[in-house]
Amino acid sequence: MQKSDYTIKFLAEDKFEIWNTLVSNSNSTIFHSLEWLSTYKRIFGDDFKLLVISKKQNVLGGCVIFPSTKLNQKTSTLPFLNYYNGIIFDSDFTVQNISSETKRKFELTSEIAIFLEKEFAWVYLSHNSALKDVRVFNDRNWNVKVSYTLRNELLDENSQFEKIRNARRRHIKKAINSECFVKEHYDFETSYNFQIEARISNGVNFRFEKDNFINFMKLLKEMNLIKSYFVFSKSGEPLGNWIVGTFKEQLFSLISGIKKGKYPEVNFIGTFLMYKVLSNEELRNDFSELDFIGANTPGIREFKGDFGGELVPFYQTEFINSKSLKSARFVKQKIF
Repeated sequence: MQKSDYTIKFLAEDKFEIWNTLVSNSNSTIFHSLEWLSTYKRIFGDDFKLLVISKKQNVLGGCVIFPSTKLNQKTSTLPFLNYYNGIIFDSDFTVQNISSETKRKFELTSEIAIFLEKEFAWVYLSHNSALKDVRVFNDRNWNVKVSYTLRNELLDENSQFEKIRNARRRHIKKAINSECFVKEHYDFETSYNFQIEARISNGVNFRFEKDNFINFMKLLKEMNLIKSYFVFSKSGEPLGNWIVGTFKEQLFSLISGIKKGKYPEVNFIGTFLMYKVLSNEELRNDFSELDFIGANTPGIREFKGDFGGELVPFYQTEFINSKSLKSARFVKQKIF
């Protein structure tokens, strides 16, 4: 595939109908909306630019471009601090292509997310970062990992997580100087020891130890139960996420089975905290059937996420049991 096959150009900021074509494409993995785009325009004003990438007459995707200095000044006003500034739909439009082509034409100083047709990937592009060894890992089409190596790799493995977390913060601040080898979706089997805190109805806290939580997540993955599961530390830092299937009612049966001892490897009480993102109408409909708090519900606090989603909050939810698990409902909870 020749790079000349692709056309990269800026569009007028008001040409949202082209972006609408992208976000309404049911054949692609879609995580952005016009609302998301409009918010950036409202925040960054005239400095906001829309870059569209096309192959002949077919618009593949695009990204939002704005000066990194503006980003640093404005991040506190964003509805949520999101790493993902763009989308691309095309299975043969590779990370390497977008990296070299956009940097050559525009010397971008902002990060660009790259979403492919059947898998997604992201990589931070910056004029002062040397990307190399970019790899995309696709596991059963739902658990995709992206790793890449920046200029410097970690030497002190004992403090690996702290350095990764700090590196991620520096990514946002556009000060990529000395980073590390990063697996964007943290591998729980090899990552640091952590505890997952769950809350049950009576206010008692219950903690999953690392191995215990992994076993529980494996059950969820095998059963294709939820779209996204986010794991946060006590400080609110994202530790990673799991991209699974569509949320289904079988989750209630799984919880019931755990409570009855069907899965002895998981010590689980029955109610837990879950972080979700709505990505398209299909998922929104799935959630609404389960009385999920909708995207436009006022008063739900938005917070920092680690996944490119529509301009809707991530929700902290809790199962409230009534007479049976199947009549459980979601309620909104304060995040912190």
